[in-house]
Amino acid sequence: MNELLYFGLIALVSVLLVGWRGLVEQKKRRALAEKWIREEYGSAPLPNRGRDEAAVTGSYLHGSPSFFLDDITWNDLDMELVFRRINYARSSAGAGELYRMLRCPVMEEVVLRERDLMAESMAQKDALREQLSMALCEIGFTGEYALEDYLDYLENLGERSSRKHILMDCLYLPAFLLLFSEPALGVTILFAVLMVNIMTYFKEKREVDPYLVSFAYILRMIRGAEKISGVLDRARRSGSLIAGGADREDIFEKYRGILLKDIRGLGSFRSFSGVAMSMRNPMGGSGPLDILFDYLKMALHLDLMKFNQMLRIVREKDDVIRELVSAIGTIDACISIAYYRASLESFCRPEQGGDYGLCAVGLCHPLLDAPVKNDIDTKKCVLVTGSNASGKSTFLKTAALGAVLAQTICTVPAERWRAPFYRVMSSMALRDDLTGGESYFMVEIRALKRILDACGEGRTPVLCFVDEVLRGTNTVERIAASSRILRSLTGEGVLCFAATHDIELTHLLEDVYHNYHFEETIENGDISFNYLLKRGRAQTRNAIRLLEVMGYDGRVVREAEELAERFLETGEWTMTGKDTVI
Repeated sequence: MNELLYFGLIALVSVLLVGWRGLVEQKKRRALAEKWIREEYGSAPLPNRGRDEAAVTGSYLHGSPSFFLDDITWNDLDMELVFRRINYARSSAGAGELYRMLRCPVMEEVVLRERDLMAESMAQKDALREQLSMALCEIGFTGEYALEDYLDYLENLGERSSRKHILMDCLYLPAFLLLFSEPALGVTILFAVLMVNIMTYFKEKREVDPYLVSFAYILRMIRGAEKISGVLDRARRSGSLIAGGADREDIFEKYRGILLKDIRGLGSFRSFSGVAMSMRNPMGGSGPLDILFDYLKMALHLDLMKFNQMLRIVREKDDVIRELVSAIGTIDACISIAYYRASLESFCRPEQGGDYGLCAVGLCHPLLDAPVKNDIDTKKCVLVTGSNASGKSTFLKTAALGAVLAQTICTVPAERWRAPFYRVMSSMALRDDLTGGESYFMVEIRALKRILDACGEGRTPVLCFVDEVLRGTNTVERIAASSRILRSLTGEGVLCFAATHDIELTHLLEDVYHNYHFEETIENGDISFNYLLKRGRAQTRNAIRLLEVMGYDGRVVREAEELAERFLETGEWTMTGKDTVI
């Protein structure tokens, strides 16, 4: 009796120590999360392994969006860096939804207004923002793949039935009965059933183990959704949401209703889910009861049968789960928008609709630490000229990003932005396709052709950006062909911003393009740029002067200048010091 009491006390102390250690670790993690949430507000996102490694790349394709930024435009605008700059998400659902927002500009003002009102509420209500962020932190990240991908991968398991497990468990009953009449036979059957169950247990457990990650995340989302709905309910009852206006309260009530509906819809999935989730760490319990439960799972396949039931529910409730992911993700993404706004020196909410064209005041690039602000107000296409490194490409990217951010997160780094809804496309930072065996010129004309095709569809107006059109071919054919292509990118349903070094194009296209330029200043052998956009075509060149600044041989620079001046005078290329016509 004393020995039993002794071992019982040891087991009790072990359980208490493990529980105490778990509480201490949980409290420590919560304190770090609270510190992280407060420190990030008003600054750039802090490094976070879970967030940085969150899989979001393919998540925007789920749901079949009507329009999304294609890979060329996404890469041209460095949208991956823009996403990282805006991403303050605390969960995979939030990171995926924010990525989806940026990848899929919307054309509905009501959607943008909803995002704006939610983000504004998060910015104004510190307690609401921090409490929701803590609930989202507990949901966390999935890791290598997005949840949508995990749900798709579940199809690889095929149909799974628990009938064979139930049948094998039923064999235990006659085996136990035979122990009283035929002990030897009863023990033999009991041992055989036990061995078969144990061997098949580990085989099937290996098959289903990779898919437990998605189940675990769904369970975390359900618990997180309960906490989020609780936070929203307390905010509603305290009247803090009403202070922001009836529209805001209605929006949050809508999302709270979605969360509660989805929680109820997944009630059967959560019931006794711990049985299946214990497979993630078999034989991992430290206490006597844990060890006993581990052996019961191997002997009876309780966790495998529960897994099969949960798998069936996931397949039946796929739309409910995806709706839950979207609702949680939208709340998290709107918190990211609020954080991003707080980190900016200034921003504006876009004025959508209005006359055809584009108007921006104090527009700057969102990734630059000390950006130069520029203004543009045009109802006509824009052709930008200027010397090398003067700011042409950066301005085109800045205008394109303004349009994307206006139609995604309703936040533009400018003093004012007014434009109708556009489909944004670009052909800027292209490269040779070595794997596909295509030259730069072939890559470029394919990229331009897709823009021309989109303009010909006659749907939503196209806002396109083209940098150094047809730079991959000779001067004569480049000017001839690019003048026709750029003229094709004008008219109803398209607004084109283009940059070029070819001054000839500013004359050939001045009836359909407004001319703008950037310029440089050269003093004491050094060159500087103010990066301010000015009206009119560029009047200076600096490519040869840059050779001198970089220390090239004086003879090379001098002869190059003489050759250029002779061409401008005669229209012919002649070798310096010779009469030979090239």
